[in-house]
Amino acid sequence: SNLLIEGFYTALNDVFYLESLGKDPVSGTLVQERRNGNGARVYGANIDYKIAHGKEAQLQLGFTVQRSRYTEAVRWSEDVAAIKRMPRTPDYYGYFTFSSAPLKNFDFSLSGVYTGRMIVPHFAGYIEKDRLEHTPDFMDFNLKLNYTFVLNDHLKLQVNGGVQNIFNAFQKDLDKGMNR
Repeated sequence: SNLLIEGFYTALNDVFYLESLGKDPVSGTLVQERRNGNGARVYGANIDYKIAHGKEAQLQLGFTVQRSRYTEAVRWSEDVAAIKRMPRTPDYYGYFTFSSAPLKNFDFSLSGVYTGRMIVPHFAGYIEKDRLEHTPDFMDFNLKLNYTFVLNDHLKLQVNGGVQNIFNAFQKDLDKGMNR
């Protein structure tokens, strides 16, 4: 088994952010400009754990707690208050992978990724006016199967199959339609 605990801190200078310049008078399309802001700090800690019992079973999992904050509040839209929290960055996320080779030529893995709540900007078009929303957390699961056919001493054929995101987990409040 193996346990890893680590911390991290990153100072970002001249961090990018998007600023609304209004709508194009001809097409009505929202125009945004990427600008350099003052800065941001990304810091946190993560823990990773791995345990194995030969090829029969291996489990690896990890979890991260993180804060991504601008040093000064940024305004993404005239309709929304300025915020220090970086959008689209969860404060909590994690993963796991379980793999096993229960038979001589067969192995499989089951894995998952957890994405915590985050703030996401939604812009007018699909909705009436710009707004920031907290997304719910979600977790996706994946399954991979492998079977190896031994054709002779030097030649093997491996057949793989699997399913990504078994339960179709994703951020449910995505903008829709031609005006998104």
